[in-house]
Amino acid sequence: MENPLAFFEDLQTRTQNLSQTIQTECRDMPLHILNAKPEPTAWSVLECLEHLNLYANYYHRAIEDALHKLPKKASPTAHKISWVGRQGVSAVSPQNTRKQKAYSRMKPVTSTLDRYVLEHFAQHQQDLVRLLQDAQYKDINKKAIPLEFFKWIKLNIGDTFLFLVVHMERHLQQVLRTKKAVMPIS
Repeated sequence: MENPLAFFEDLQTRTQNLSQTIQTECRDMPLHILNAKPEPTAWSVLECLEHLNLYANYYHRAIEDALHKLPKKASPTAHKISWVGRQGVSAVSPQNTRKQKAYSRMKPVTSTLDRYVLEHFAQHQQDLVRLLQDAQYKDINKKAIPLEFFKWIKLNIGDTFLFLVVHMERHLQQVLRTKKAVMPIS
């Protein structure tokens, strides 16, 4: 029998690794490079991270509200991905090289951002790890999280966690490509 806690442990580790990579890769970059775009229609490093911050602002609150309403269980529940969850995760997977269009509410508003974006990103990662810990003894297969862009469609809590982490992994690759494209050759 599979260890239900393995799902949480895996997502916590992946989240912490993402956060560490962003810190390592971006901490010492000058602000003008963090805001540089490899081409006019592309996002800068900070825009990629602000996009993830916008997702975290919505989904972390929704997860927290859902978890607060659920009773604690005696043992953890194994995650069962739903059809809708599988489609969402597949769409944002780093292996899916097809360009995805971001909804306007989830696009960074400005092209000149400040280092606060990095700080918010790091805080969101800490919050996500805490939420994963809080969810370990809740029914994460309960459909409780309305999609930000289609509120009548709900994901189960486990699918939402998986979607968030895979979405961050996709944009981490974008951040690294952007950094490589905009960094001056020394």
